[in-house]
Amino acid sequence: MGRYREPVLSLDDIRELLPDNYMFMSVLRKGGFGQVLKCRTRDTRKPVAVKIPLFEQDTEDEIDLLSQLMDRNMDQRNIVKFYEAFDTPVGQAMIFEKLDLCLLEYTLNYRPLPLSDIRSIIKQMATALQALRDLSYIHCDLKLDNVMVVDRSQRPPQIKLIDFGMALHTSHARVGSKFLHKCNRPPEIILGLPFDESADMWCLGTMVFLLLFSFTLFPNKTEFETLKVMVKLFGQPPDHLLDQALWTVDFFKSLTGSWRLKTDDEYILHFDTEVDIYKTEKGASLQNMIELRLEDGSPEEVEQIPAFSDLLQQMLQMDGADRITPAQILEHPFICYKSEPAENATAQSSSDLFDIDFYKPLTRYQVEDILPEEYYAIKLLGDGKFGQMVRCKKPDHQIVTCKLPYPNNQTRHEVKILRKVVEKGLEQMSIIHLLDTVETGRGDVLLFEWLNMSLSEYMEKHKPLPLNDIRTIVEQTSTALLALNSLGIIHTGVSLESIWICSGKDQPLEIKLADFGGAIQKKKAVPGMTAQLVNYRAPELLLGLPFDSAIDMWSLGCMLVTMLTGFEMFPSRTEYETLRTIIHFFGVPPNIDKATKREECFYTENLVWRLKSVKRFEKFARLAPGTIQKNPIEEYISVPTLILLTFYLSLFSTDPFPKLKALLSTPAVNCIALVEAMLIVDPTLRMTPVKIQGHSFIW
Repeated sequence: MGRYREPVLSLDDIRELLPDNYMFMSVLRKGGFGQVLKCRTRDTRKPVAVKIPLFEQDTEDEIDLLSQLMDRNMDQRNIVKFYEAFDTPVGQAMIFEKLDLCLLEYTLNYRPLPLSDIRSIIKQMATALQALRDLSYIHCDLKLDNVMVVDRSQRPPQIKLIDFGMALHTSHARVGSKFLHKCNRPPEIILGLPFDESADMWCLGTMVFLLLFSFTLFPNKTEFETLKVMVKLFGQPPDHLLDQALWTVDFFKSLTGSWRLKTDDEYILHFDTEVDIYKTEKGASLQNMIELRLEDGSPEEVEQIPAFSDLLQQMLQMDGADRITPAQILEHPFICYKSEPAENATAQSSSDLFDIDFYKPLTRYQVEDILPEEYYAIKLLGDGKFGQMVRCKKPDHQIVTCKLPYPNNQTRHEVKILRKVVEKGLEQMSIIHLLDTVETGRGDVLLFEWLNMSLSEYMEKHKPLPLNDIRTIVEQTSTALLALNSLGIIHTGVSLESIWICSGKDQPLEIKLADFGGAIQKKKAVPGMTAQLVNYRAPELLLGLPFDSAIDMWSLGCMLVTMLTGFEMFPSRTEYETLRTIIHFFGVPPNIDKATKREECFYTENLVWRLKSVKRFEKFARLAPGTIQKNPIEEYISVPTLILLTFYLSLFSTDPFPKLKALLSTPAVNCIALVEAMLIVDPTLRMTPVKIQGHSFIW
């Protein structure tokens, strides 16, 4: 046995053990494995978790497995990210990414978990277990304590599997080994049978039950009581397994050519211990318990009961050879389930047809909890599709704009593009300047230059925008798009929310194009993929046609109409409504016969493609009658008429003569001409950033 130390390290112990590059912050967890400390690197100030062993132990195998996993980038497959190890007098300590809290603590705070969250957790756990299976490893200690939630504020939670101290290569799995708590222990471990990776699948099944019911499926007192529940719910293990198990006679009575489970009295007589009846032993079946638990749930949850029950029962097969595998889980109907709009659904209930994303913005205090210590959140600036912008003060007192990604949004892609922009010196071309990144439990936070406010907020404060401001915004945005074109990048997210004012109150107006989370390389633009907000979405994207950077010009044209009129030209609910408005003003787009999405909104009549009627589309999309609304601006016959009449009606609110003079001026006429050139349905004929630079409205 190793040299035992006090279970809690003193500050002197910690300072002595930690390498010079790490600064101790607090104790995160402690237990039989040792202690986990929250630390920060002195050079990058990145938060990390440092696992210090409690007594002398060999951590070489765990470090070897973690190194293999990291070499294969398995931290991208729901495995905790391992950085490095260092020597201590009692064994090697390990340094990991800093995560939020374990899944057990999470469920105590957020129970009952909805079935959608449980689905996400199962999917992520299956991904992690498949990563281990690829290396022929068994985790051997799967439980809620060893699954970490990356960030408790995101739903559904993103999780990572931790603690590989008991992990075994399948070649080292010895019959008779005992591990796990009794309530999580699979029958092959209780009985003394050969075991493999399927033991982890049994443990996952017990975890899933606990997530749903908030109590364990099996008792944790004696193995006999655990087996009683197993046999009641899932039947007795096959005789051929009982014949070869090491400890069958402890729990079963031999009959002629078969076995039966001992009675309570027979077991008590042999082992002189009490035997209780556990609550789940009284259940009729696992499916019955699930039905009773979810019968008052949402219609969507009730609909999923059969698939969920089937998946859980496949995890909990008594014979490990019959259990579902991680790869099969990822293809199971419960995991692949996608909600469909109900018969009385409104326009906001269909994720396939409606392009609305719901995110819950963070408070200043939540922001400061996520950011490294000594960062101060000054002001919440706004939020877009890929993250939330916050003005912050760094420890060195520099004022920066922090972008905190929304849950499940990866920032590596955006960082890669923005660093390429900096390398080429293109941040001077009206593109936001990335200063640095900071790793947090929520993901990498991006640090930008000082920003004032989004263009959307600026418009609210300066209605109506003067033509000089509109000219500046269009010119600088086209400059940014020109720079992106030189890099072969399509932004895909040009909107009032992705353009930021970076000038102060008394300075000339200056803007920066931001929000590159959805940007793609032109060579990766595939017909049929979804990009852009639906009210900024170009016709070629709506129809599933080949597309390029011309879609960004369409979005800029939509913005220009909003800046001139004060309202959005296209609806933001369904692609059908957007297409209907496009066809009203510009006619049917070309090449519909080549469009991959044409059947959704169009039908053919005498070899001519026609837009479906509202009634026909609602029936096709299974939407309630009256869901699709007419866009009010379709009362106007053309875009110039829309702009001119909107401007004319505004004359009556104030002194009309200055506005009338502005309306009839050459710059205003040129501006309307520019709008028409931007909003051409044929992308090959649409205005380009280069042509904007020489357009009469700009010059």
